[in-house]
Amino acid sequence: VIEVARNSTVMEPHVQFKRIAGAKSAQFPGIGTLSGGFHETGKNIFETANGIIQDVAHGAIDVYVDRPLMTTLMIDDLEEVINHYDSRAPYARAIGKFFAETMDKYLMRLAILASQGLQGDAGLAGVTADHPSGSFVTAATGDTSPSALLTGIQAASEAMDVANVPSEGRKVFVKPAQYNLLADPTALLTDRDFGGEGNGRAADGTVHRAWGMEIVKTNLLPQDNSTTTGTGAVGTAADVVGMNGRTYVTNARKTVALCYHEGCLGAVEALPMSVTTDWNKDFQAYDITGRRATGMEILRPEYAVVIRTGDPDAA
Repeated sequence: VIEVARNSTVMEPHVQFKRIAGAKSAQFPGIGTLSGGFHETGKNIFETANGIIQDVAHGAIDVYVDRPLMTTLMIDDLEEVINHYDSRAPYARAIGKFFAETMDKYLMRLAILASQGLQGDAGLAGVTADHPSGSFVTAATGDTSPSALLTGIQAASEAMDVANVPSEGRKVFVKPAQYNLLADPTALLTDRDFGGEGNGRAADGTVHRAWGMEIVKTNLLPQDNSTTTGTGAVGTAADVVGMNGRTYVTNARKTVALCYHEGCLGAVEALPMSVTTDWNKDFQAYDITGRRATGMEILRPEYAVVIRTGDPDAA
């Protein structure tokens, strides 16, 4: 089950992740930028007037564990007898896929929130006062035009450069339709039409990088408006509010691509993913239950830039 989850996730390997025990939250640091100056003969480096010693902004972000995410099903006892295959194993694998994809969607929603400068009803500033918020790029035809999408990725890369986001580890998450736009030879990203070298090849329909960012294809990139589907109560899976008011509710309409660096998000895990099977004599069936307790939070909003076709709040 764990192996299926690992193979299904695209976001979880690219967050700052902590496993905790005996605690409801974990802290992640936010360090401000440093300044300094040249030392002059006879000057004391600890005198503020000399410009070498300074106050450094420091913030700590608490990432809280949410209530366990769970899924359960029942398999009739007779299925074990009459089927020519293991009736329970396929469902166990499906449970692993469910946990991986659900966490991916919530992580992407948080990254989109970071790009919008929003976190629930409160404005989202940087970790410290000298760090910027996230940003977005508008590419009106980026969902259908390879050149427009490439221009959007170029602008997002530049926005990350301006925000001092490390160049190593940047990724672009796109839907299959947009991935195929970039893999098309007319997009000029593939170096050779038929060959194994370079940035991908038309024979396989693959492309690897654009403007220094790895291109990742995923069906899970949110493009919906989950802010209108519920109140955040338990059971409204599309509209979830975590502990301490953190929200996974996002208006992600008109999203084309998510440009992202792993420093953007932090996650904690108190209960690792597990699957249990119990015999229920009342129903003469097996209960298969999976659960996992995690929590996610925005750490560095400037590490996320969304490419979109327009204002998500507009019609």
